[in-house]
Amino acid sequence: MQLELAFIYLAIWLLMLWWGSLALEATGMERSRAYFQALSALSGTGFTTKDAETVVNHSTRRWIVTWLMFFGNAGFITVLILIIISFRAIHCSVMAG
Repeated sequence: MQLELAFIYLAIWLLMLWWGSLALEATGMERSRAYFQALSALSGTGFTTKDAETVVNHSTRRWIVTWLMFFGNAGFITVLILIIISFRAIHCSVMAG
């Protein structure tokens, strides 16, 4: 069950990355730069580059990156909760059996 959840999480994360890069690209950003900025926002790494300045200075790009940052952090918290629940379930089954 945990392996399936991990694959589902990875698929959703990659889909969010793809959507984010497409949205940034739709604002006029070059494809490779849009992908890198979406990856940076979703993973929470926050590289400081001239491209990052073009994101901050553009209201639509700033809105897109804000949501990517939010969903990246929400996803990380969700994975931590699922790991804790999984370990508790395993621990309870070992103690009962």
